[in-house]
Amino acid sequence: MGAWGAGIFDCDLGLDVKATFREYIADGVSAEDAVSRLIEEYDTDDPDEGPDFWLTLAATQVQVGRLTELVKERALGVIENGAGLEAFARDCPEDLSGRKRAIKRLEKKILGPQKKPTKIKKEFVDTIEWESGDGLAYQLPSGMWTGLKVRSVTRDPKRLEALYEVVDIYQKSMPTAKEMQNASIHLNYSSKVDLAAVQARREEIRRLRKEESAWPRVTDDDHWEPTLKNQWCHAMASSVFQLYRLGPREKPGGKVVKICEGLKWEKYTNLEGIVFGGWKELDAYLERDHGLK
Repeated sequence: MGAWGAGIFDCDLGLDVKATFREYIADGVSAEDAVSRLIEEYDTDDPDEGPDFWLTLAATQVQVGRLTELVKERALGVIENGAGLEAFARDCPEDLSGRKRAIKRLEKKILGPQKKPTKIKKEFVDTIEWESGDGLAYQLPSGMWTGLKVRSVTRDPKRLEALYEVVDIYQKSMPTAKEMQNASIHLNYSSKVDLAAVQARREEIRRLRKEESAWPRVTDDDHWEPTLKNQWCHAMASSVFQLYRLGPREKPGGKVVKICEGLKWEKYTNLEGIVFGGWKELDAYLERDHGLK
């Protein structure tokens, strides 16, 4: 279920259903056709997720004044039978009473008078102009230049994101392709602190290896190296970040120029990246976390 609270939309599935239905309506699809498409996309007969599907879809339709007879009937059936509550109790037992109250409130809205259909604007969809491995020159507010490496780009209907790293360039002129290719990664302060801790631990292990009598296990490289490698990966990944536009008018604070392709990067495990805001937040991030301004 992916639930984290008692609210109707406090689950991953609920948020997905709500967003997808609104997208269909914004694209000019009728409420009935939107429901048909959603039924094809989701397993509505699943005993755990099916009830959430119908409740969140009903709540979404009530919000936008488009409650269809099919959704109304199915949602009321879920409410009457208490479907989904057993699965919810397994995930969030402490919120069960709150969940029942939320469902009761939804039932009143479903049975009550419905508002007129509201206009749903088509949501802004960000675009990413570059590809994984591209090197970008970026001009800071001071006029100095640095560089960004595009680590990865993901494009699919449910996810659009790009991950970046700052390269160790800080100069008056726009960096060349060769300079970008030869530049190492410019770590943020968090990564530097974490890497220092990893290095200190490695040195301590080396010291203890010379004193086998103190703790024989420290001579086992297979035991320690995977742990240190994971800590190193976590430290390096702390310098990776996501950038995105919040609206069609948002632009980077400084000048961005693609200057090369095919840059290589180190592979880190469990990589997600820091999400700190849109492009307009980049200058503040670079100054605060990298000392670049």
